[in-house]
Amino acid sequence: MGLDPQPIRGVQIVRKVNRGAVLGLLRREGPLSRTAVARATRLTLPTCFAIIDELVAAGLARCRETARSGPGRPRAIFEFNPSAAFSLGVDLSSDTFLGVLINLSGEIREARRDPRPEPPDVDRVIAWITAFVREVLHSPKLDPPKLLGIGVSTPALLDAGLDCLLRSTNLDWHDVPLARRLREALGIEVFLENNARAIALGERWFGAGRDVQHLACVNVGMGISLAVVIDGILHRGASVYAGELGHTVVDANGLPCGCGRRGCPETVASGRAILRDVAGAIRQGRPSTVLAAAGGDYSRITIDLVAREADRGDPLAREVVLAAAEKIGNAVSNAVVLLDPGTVVLSGSLIHSSRLCFETVAAIVHRLALASPSHRREIAVLRAQIGPLAGAVGAAGIVHQRRLGLHEAVRLVP
Repeated sequence: MGLDPQPIRGVQIVRKVNRGAVLGLLRREGPLSRTAVARATRLTLPTCFAIIDELVAAGLARCRETARSGPGRPRAIFEFNPSAAFSLGVDLSSDTFLGVLINLSGEIREARRDPRPEPPDVDRVIAWITAFVREVLHSPKLDPPKLLGIGVSTPALLDAGLDCLLRSTNLDWHDVPLARRLREALGIEVFLENNARAIALGERWFGAGRDVQHLACVNVGMGISLAVVIDGILHRGASVYAGELGHTVVDANGLPCGCGRRGCPETVASGRAILRDVAGAIRQGRPSTVLAAAGGDYSRITIDLVAREADRGDPLAREVVLAAAEKIGNAVSNAVVLLDPGTVVLSGSLIHSSRLCFETVAAIVHRLALASPSHRREIAVLRAQIGPLAGAVGAAGIVHQRRLGLHEAVRLVP
């Protein structure tokens, strides 16, 4: 009779959890002595010493110096080595595809922006990602063996295993085994994530929501989405669909939405809705600087352009952006009352491009959330710090989490 493999696997999981926690502590608070690490993590000294030795052998930590506190032998002081490994992140959520190379501290070493191939069929997108990876692998800033893998942020619903893209309105894809196809093309580890959740993770690990335990991140671009961190852990929901704020019905008799329902926030407040309303008003004779700024070409009217003209005072652009911001603020306020996060981070092309939109949404959230009988605590509403690259950076950070245990919100096991 064979031995039960479960106890062995359990020991391996415990060791991975503890190893990730020690590495994370050195990243956040180092340099530290072995004894200080053991005290902070509450691990036994032998366990802590063994993990640190393992991290040093792998190059993930290094002995920077020694410290002397009184007579006796000096103590070794250890620090995190952010250049021990790198990961790639790709964001496919807008008309411009974004790719980044980051180190273990989230610092961007390479960035690439390219127009989305048209049409964005699967083969073309895989070819773009493959070309980006090969380009980075030849960069003098990267030693290829140090590459942990690639994370891909997608504007899509994913399967429970985060391996297959089930549906993407932006890309017009259905049932695409994207992770498997990329692994076959690249020969490296590949991890998929929904773009709203990738942005939330990027901002929590490296940006405006750094180390916040309760966080709601709202992404306002061509669509509207929400990602929630509860007790330091990303909430995915029973079917990995949590966060579809843009598809909560606000008007049952409203406009039809791409999700199959009517009156979703995306039909009245998303980037698509703003472009539709601005172009429609101009065609009906409303004066505006928007069309002139687009060179007289309707196809060149973008969210960034409308947001810029709104901030400059164009009456039509301001009217449409303010109307959208009010609806977004109402939706976010409802989410705050339901979820009670300590912090809200606003992200996305409309937020990054328009101070008017950000300030309007923030003011509405503060006013309505505090007016709720169930919510009396001041809430922080922050603009995303990483900006348009947050999705790509978050996707790359997921590689660190899955491969090394970094960023995990877990309890240590003595």
